[in-house]
Amino acid sequence: PIFSGNDQAGTLLIRVDLGGLYNRVLQFSLIIIFTVLIALILASILLSRMQRSITVPLANLFKVMTAVSEHHDYTLRAEVSSQDEIGSLAQSFNAMVTEIQRHDDMLSEELLTRKRTEVQLEKMAHFDNVTNLPNRHFFNRRASDLVQLNQGSHHRIALLFIDLDNFKYVNDTFGHHTGDALLLGVAERLKNAVRTSDMVARFGGDEFAVLLGNPSSIEQVEKIAQKMLVSLGEVFNINEHNFHIGASIGLAVLPDHADTIEELLKYADTAMYQAKNTGKNNVQIWSPELSTTSTKHFEMESGLRKAMMNDEFII
Repeated sequence: PIFSGNDQAGTLLIRVDLGGLYNRVLQFSLIIIFTVLIALILASILLSRMQRSITVPLANLFKVMTAVSEHHDYTLRAEVSSQDEIGSLAQSFNAMVTEIQRHDDMLSEELLTRKRTEVQLEKMAHFDNVTNLPNRHFFNRRASDLVQLNQGSHHRIALLFIDLDNFKYVNDTFGHHTGDALLLGVAERLKNAVRTSDMVARFGGDEFAVLLGNPSSIEQVEKIAQKMLVSLGEVFNINEHNFHIGASIGLAVLPDHADTIEELLKYADTAMYQAKNTGKNNVQIWSPELSTTSTKHFEMESGLRKAMMNDEFII
């Protein structure tokens, strides 16, 4: 209302149109939304790049760590793609794996050396270093196991005790190198005369032992022994020298002659000495008479020595 004094002179009517304001507000809103969307897109791209720069190296590092842990492959290394904290972490990991690899190589070499030493000691304990045949210790253990395995059965176990003839002459005249070569040749011929399942051993010096498992008869064992005599009687050519040696072989069979491996060794040894005393280069089968003769021989020798010490000989 419009007043003039106390009288109303008229009325002022105001009409307001807010459409323009709404349009401007809408425009500003669209601009803000677009700007926010652009900012979000840019922020997303930036975050994605930042994430890749962090998570990808970490993921690769984790992958390498898992492979090293599962497969124990210490040759793997993490990729160092930057010089930041993640790059430093990868470098530290690579340095750690390098140190572990160095210790692992040292441990492997130490274990390999220890294994070689154990194999060498095992070989020295059970095999002859000249002929590579089993030694007395290994032979006795194998023979005892074979006897226990055949307990309760009627399988035979034959033992050939072999002493070379004239070996001392070769060894003393031509030296130990030639003697060792001759022993090696003897070992090869003995192995060729028996089956692969049989055992040929060197007891020391010029003494060998052959263990035959389950021969059909004593006669078969004697034939094998004769075959060995023929083989050992052939010439040995060593260092442009020809050597003719023979062998004295004693034969005993379990259970025909003995009940234990100790008795078998004793009886075969007795038979071998009988072969020596009967002109060498022959085979003798043990019999109770041989042990009686050997005992009487020992008693006579002991008595003669005692008589010499006591001056009891009378002409």
